[in-house]
Amino acid sequence: MADIPDVDLSTVGVSKFGEFEVEVIDPVAEYLSLLKKAFLSRDDVKIIFDCMWAVTAAYAKPIF
Repeated sequence: MADIPDVDLSTVGVSKFGEFEVEVIDPVAEYLSLLKKAFLSRDDVKIIFDCMWAVTAAYAKPIF
């Protein structure tokens, strides 16, 4: 276990503690970026998004 102060997991960014580094990301932003690259950049693609399953509901509003 590393002897470092608590990391604020609600703030996106990198915290460095000597050689130890913690990166907190926004998973919704990462997923949206991936979807845009794969599907949403094309006009000929229609998407049906089922957000009734577990964590996917958090992605629905930012995507659409």
